[in-house]
Amino acid sequence: MRACRPDELFGLWAVEPTTFPGLVDAYRSVDLTQLKAAAAATSSAPPAPPYRAVDGVAVFQWGGTFVKHPTSFGAFFQETSTVAARQGLREALRDPKIHSALVIVDSPGGYLRGLPALAKDVRAFAERKPLTAFVDDLAASAAYWAISGASAILTTAAAGVGCIGVFAVVEDTSGAMEQQGVKVHVVSSAPPLKGAGAPGAPLLPEHLAEFTRSIREAGELFVSDVALGRGVPRAHADAWHTGQTWLGRDAQQRGLVDAIVNDEADALEDARQRGQVAGSGRSSVAGARVPGPAAADRTAPARVVSSDTTTTTTTPAPPPTAAAALEQLAALARSLKGTGPGLDSEYSCLSEACRRRPDLVAAEKTEREARWALPVPTPPAVASPNETPAFGKLRALARAMIGTGPGLDSEPACFAEACRLRPDLVAAEKTQREARWA
Repeated sequence: MRACRPDELFGLWAVEPTTFPGLVDAYRSVDLTQLKAAAAATSSAPPAPPYRAVDGVAVFQWGGTFVKHPTSFGAFFQETSTVAARQGLREALRDPKIHSALVIVDSPGGYLRGLPALAKDVRAFAERKPLTAFVDDLAASAAYWAISGASAILTTAAAGVGCIGVFAVVEDTSGAMEQQGVKVHVVSSAPPLKGAGAPGAPLLPEHLAEFTRSIREAGELFVSDVALGRGVPRAHADAWHTGQTWLGRDAQQRGLVDAIVNDEADALEDARQRGQVAGSGRSSVAGARVPGPAAADRTAPARVVSSDTTTTTTTPAPPPTAAAALEQLAALARSLKGTGPGLDSEYSCLSEACRRRPDLVAAEKTEREARWALPVPTPPAVASPNETPAFGKLRALARAMIGTGPGLDSEPACFAEACRLRPDLVAAEKTQREARWA
C-alpha cells in the first residue's frame, strides 16, 4: 500500500548532485490533490512482482530515486523502494528455481535511509547465489552503494558509475525572515543542537558542525560498505570517495566495476552462466567474485550466433596469465618513463603503473597464486638517490615478502603484491615524487 510519506524526502541524500535540484523541482511541481488521488488509486492495486524469471535468473529493475518505502510520488516519477528490493531478493533466494540474479540499475541515487540494509542483503544474496549487477546508463551514489556487494558489476562504456558520498542541503532563512520583520526563536530542552535548522532561525557554528559530523559519519558507513562489497582495502575505497562519476572504462580501471559489456543481453548471459557454474558445484562459494563470462577479459564479450541455431552464446577471451599481467604492467611502466615528475626509474614507473591499473595488479596476484612462480629476473636491489620515503617502504615490504607465498620468488612480483596490499603507500609515493623533483 502506498502512502504520501513526505518524510521519505527529508534528511541525508546519497545522490548525483547535478540531479538533485531537478528532483526537488519535480517534487515541488506535483499537485497535492493529484498526489492524494494517486495514493487512493494505488492503495488497492496488487503489488507488481519483485522480479521476472528468465532461464533460472531473477531479473530485477532498480531505477529512479531510491527511497525506503514506496511513496505516492512513485505514480509520477520512477522510484525504487529499498524495503521492496530486499523482500524481492529474499524471495528469489528462497526460490529453488532461481539459481542466480541480475540487477539492472539506472539511478542517480536517493535517500540514505534503508541503503545499508539493502547493501547488506545484496552481499548476503551473493554469498549464496551469484548476483550480477548491470549498470544501464547510471549507478550513482546510493545506487552504487546498493550494488557494491554484487558478485560482478558490469557496465556499458558510456554508463556513469560512482559519485560516492553523502550530502544534505541546509538553508539559513533567518535573513529573509528579518527583512519581513519576523524574528524566530527556538525554545529547546537541549540547546543548541535540538531544533537546529528550524525555518527562519539563524544557523549557528555549532549547528553546522553537527550537520557536518552527521554527514561524515554517513560517508564513513558508505565507504566502508563499498570496501566490504568490492573486497578492497579501505584505503583503496577512500580513493573513490570524491563525489566523482566516472564513465565505464575509467570506472573499470579504477576498480569500481568488473567488465564492460554491450548491453543487457550480455549481462543476462553472464548471470545465467554464473548460476550454472554455481549449480554444478564447480564453485566453492556461489557468489564469489571470480571472472565470469563477461568479466574474464575485462572487455565486452564477443556474441556469436551459430548459423544453425538461434541461440546466442558468449565466447570471451581467457584472462591474462600472471606473466602476461606483469608484462602489461612493465610495458606501461616503460611507456611512462620520462613523462612526468620523478618518473625516471624502473620502479617509480612501475609504482605509477600499479596505481593506474589495479585490475592488472589483481589479475597478476590471482594467476600467480593459482598457477606458477613468475619467470622474471630480479634486478639489483639498489635504491635510487631520488627514492621517496613511501617508495622505500614499498621496496622494503616487497623484499620482506620474497619466498612467503606462491609465486613470490622475485622482487618485481613481490613489488606488485606490495602495491596491491598498500595502495595508500602507492598514492603517497606519487604525491612525494611529484612534490620533490622533475
